[in-house]
Amino acid sequence: MLHITARADILQQRLLARGRETAAMVEARVQRAAAYRVAAPAGVLELENDSTLDVAGEHLLRLLQQLDDWPA
Repeated sequence: MLHITARADILQQRLLARGRETAAMVEARVQRAAAYRVAAPAGVLELENDSTLDVAGEHLLRLLQQLDDWPA
């Protein structure tokens, strides 16, 4: 299982950049996300998606390579 997160300020920037929601709607969405944020349970891979897509992809690959049954 994979748990993907992003810091509140990053989430806000990304949502505002999309331009689909007003600033007030984005703020409400960020607040809801913060209220529901939990740490990943033991055994769940956690990916902090706070950078570029390339960095996230590299981080995901490193996480997957740590799995015992991931092909070498």
